[in-house]
Amino acid sequence: MASNQFPCISVTNSFFSSIWTLMAVALFAAALTPLQASAAEIDDYDAAIEMAMDYRYGQAVPLLRNAAKRGDQRAQRTLAQMLFHSQSVPGEEVDQDRAEAGHWFHCAAAQGCSVSRHYLNHYYASSNTQVADHTACP
Repeated sequence: MASNQFPCISVTNSFFSSIWTLMAVALFAAALTPLQASAAEIDDYDAAIEMAMDYRYGQAVPLLRNAAKRGDQRAQRTLAQMLFHSQSVPGEEVDQDRAEAGHWFHCAAAQGCSVSRHYLNHYYASSNTQVADHTACP
């Protein structure tokens, strides 16, 4: 008789249990959203690296630029290095753009990239080129 005495408790418990389940699912889905964006960055960066390894520099740059604009530190550093050193092979040339390279080195260094900090020191010591606006880092 004790179990039937308070039938509303079991209803209330199942109601709260359902709410907690829905909240857990919503939090899990929200947590996955940034991972999906990161997957896009990884895809662009990995594809760009594969292209660069096949000497397809001209095709790699747009993918690196996309990932760099989304804040991928590795893409920012790699793009800056390609622009700084003017990577080229016949038919796959990347024009040297030290101003843009300085911008991407600055963005990557701002995220803690020590390689980019090194390049920035070298860049400022050896270049009279003005750095592109680095206040617009993603």
